[in-house]
Parts: sequence; C-alpha cells; structure tokens
Amino acid sequence: MGKKTNIVCFRIIILFIITVNSSFGQKISEKDVPAIIKHNLDSLYLGSKADKWEKHGTDYNAWLVYKEIKKEIIFLQDGSVWSTKTGIPINELPASIREDIKNNYPDKEIINPSVYIRKEGIHSYSVEINGEEIFFPW
Repeated sequence: MGKKTNIVCFRIIILFIITVNSSFGQKISEKDVPAIIKHNLDSLYLGSKADKWEKHGTDYNAWLVYKEIKKEIIFLQDGSVWSTKTGIPINELPASIREDIKNNYPDKEIINPSVYIRKEGIHSYSVEINGEEIFFPW
C-alpha cells in the first residue's frame, strides 16, 4: 500500500472509532446529573436512587429497581421523561408477540421482556434473545 492509501485507511479507522464511541452513553456519577433530573426521579419513584447513570448527548439515562421491577428512564435535559423501559413477565407480552417469538425463535431462551413507553404514549416491547435486544412495535 502506498502512503496515501495508509493515510486514508487511518482516517477511516479514526472516523469509525469516533462514531462508535459517540453512539454509546458515557457513564457518569450521580453528582454530574442535573438537580432537576434527580428531583424528578425522586418524585416519580418515591425516593428511589438510580443504580447507574449514563449521558447520551444531552439526555440522561437512569437504571433502578423500583418495587422489585427493573426500570430504565430516559430524561431530557429539561428534566422531563422521554421514555421508560420497564421489565415485565413474559406472559404480559401481547399474545401476537409471544406467537411471533415462538415461530421465529423456537427453542431460544427469552431474557428481559420489557415494555417501552414514550412520553407521547407510544408503546413498544423488547426481549433479549441470544444476547440481542429485539424490538416489537405496538
């Protein structure tokens, strides 16, 4: 390979690394979370504390267990909730989704069935199969 080809390859690799790193959240400590977001989490989930925080761009993700149920809440920068992800039992997935999983993923273990609810009230569901999160719009 020539020098120009090496430079182009290097630039592509750097661009790829930057892109991949920006698509994942940055773990942060609670002290780095805006007060309005911590206040709203406390108000919504009665004194619960997040086990983990991440920052994605201007959004903040909180993970917690509330009343023995796993939750992930995405807060916008202004403190409002954009979406929640709540763990549910498999039998609470809609029948059509359970049937789809049975037909398309026979003999596979279903992990972490969840419901997503966005602030507009739009629902979707997800499950983890073979280490991959699979989404089902609803």
